Amino acid sequence: MQPTFPFTAIIGQEQLKIALILSVIDPDLGGLLISGPRGCGKSTAARSLADLIQTQDHFVNLPLGASEDRVIGSIDAQKILTNGEVSFSPGLLKKADEGMLYVDEVNLLPDHLIDILLDVSASGRNYVERDGLSHQHSARFVLVGTMNPDEGELRPQILDRFGLMVELQGPASIEERVQITTQRIAFDKNAKQFSQANDEQQATLKQRIDSAQQSVGSVLVSNDIQTSIATLCHEAGVDGLRADITLTRAAKAYAAFHADANVSETHIDAVKELVLLHRRNNTNNSSQGSDTGSQQQPDNHSSNEPSDSSSDSQGNNQASPQGSWGELTPESVDSADKQSFKVSKQYPDISTLKKKSNITTSTTALPGKPSSKNTSRRLSERGMVTTQIDWLSTIIDSYANNFDMLSNLQYKHKKTGRNHLHVLLVDTSSSTIGGEALKNTKGLIRSIASHAYLKRELLCIIQFGNNKVSIIQPPRRPPKSFIPILNSLKAGGGTPLRKALKYTEAIFQRWDQNQQHTDRSLYLFTDGRSNDTVSDIKIRSPLTVIDTENTALKIGRTARIASALKGNYCHINSYVNTCATV
Repeated sequence: MQPTFPFTAIIGQEQLKIALILSVIDPDLGGLLISGPRGCGKSTAARSLADLIQTQDHFVNLPLGASEDRVIGSIDAQKILTNGEVSFSPGLLKKADEGMLYVDEVNLLPDHLIDILLDVSASGRNYVERDGLSHQHSARFVLVGTMNPDEGELRPQILDRFGLMVELQGPASIEERVQITTQRIAFDKNAKQFSQANDEQQATLKQRIDSAQQSVGSVLVSNDIQTSIATLCHEAGVDGLRADITLTRAAKAYAAFHADANVSETHIDAVKELVLLHRRNNTNNSSQGSDTGSQQQPDNHSSNEPSDSSSDSQGNNQASPQGSWGELTPESVDSADKQSFKVSKQYPDISTLKKKSNITTSTTALPGKPSSKNTSRRLSERGMVTTQIDWLSTIIDSYANNFDMLSNLQYKHKKTGRNHLHVLLVDTSSSTIGGEALKNTKGLIRSIASHAYLKRELLCIIQFGNNKVSIIQPPRRPPKSFIPILNSLKAGGGTPLRKALKYTEAIFQRWDQNQQHTDRSLYLFTDGRSNDTVSDIKIRSPLTVIDTENTALKIGRTARIASALKGNYCHINSYVNTCATV
């Protein structure tokens, strides 16, 4: 077995270490979500703690592409083929029982699969009701999920169900980086000797955790302390009472870890950020579209496209002053609030946009049952069925029609209702500030967001300007009030069109590899004032290029950009004029 880095030798990341320890002391906390970039030691810390508490044999790493059958269990195919017996074949949840389930890039998993993991983590049991089979088994484990926020975020409803959350940063200083590197090299050189040097600290920590697991149930919480917890959750604007319950449990676990019989304010202060970080909801006061709304949508998700990474920092230093690109006029704000998300006819409707650009949300009709493996493979390539065998249908069909089972396997159909993703790539360079085109652009963006919200579809907004590319709205369902996000858009600087397209294409490639957001449409908003060459860029999505140029002196480059990218072209004024006559 590959040696594991000692947990007590991990330098820094104190919040992560205490969150992992609390999750082990009380698995009913509901799991730990770790957010941060790659290379922060997320998996190292999780594996180290699993080894410390002697559950390394039950440390299960859930693959990103794992199917639902692989996770929860399925019918035992071998027994069906040999003697026709229908029995349960355990999945990864059973393997993780009494151990730790580690899910890397949990934000890229389908929502229904995350729901299953959280349900089982909270209840400690896995209930399987499918294909005529009813089964349940113990599945008590510590759930640890990691995510990189630049690759998309989780829905608030999913976030809330994780008991604790930690946001990781890189090493705090040069000295810390050197110390971490030195420690790792020493471990790789002689793992046994390095581990032995930490045996005493490891044993002491394990004893504290074991003792806390035994005593956490008897830790007392006074009425005053419960009132303090309720006050904190109320001030954070959290929804429901899950935060109150989780904060109480976390404070008790922290008190038990420190061998205290009663929860105190000190214990609450130590764990409150772990519980409230991902649950705070302070958007109630930003519905009027003020500048405060921009704080709710951080614009620091900038990511450097690999081939242009050196130019990003240089561009920031030369950026021109920020313009008020996203500032909505008062009458627009009032109109949006009064109509409760009914889009004004002044702005184009998304259905009109789809008709003009020949983009349709993909839908797949259910096929007939495949009669052979080759047929199934062809249907699977066309996106109609999965590669998972429907054993119940196979058995029934074979016995009813006296078919050979192996040559007439039945396959499960893909589930319909996949969320369509609208990706908006918005030019926020200095040349887009001011004018009627700006008003129309904002109106069309709000119209698309309105459509996505009402149709329960997804929206992603990427802005490029000021010589950098930033994700403003990660791929998710847009909020009901979209004005704060529009107000968070700031304009200035040059037009890094090529970098924006390369960055978007890199995201699409990652989604395709992970089978995420396959139903999508890309809308490029630009006035075309860029000299970048884009003919070599291949867009992995239906594309509509929307020309926002509306100046007295027109250069007309946007149409040529659309042609080079093999996308549909239109001018934004045509949408407004069309919808105004409806």
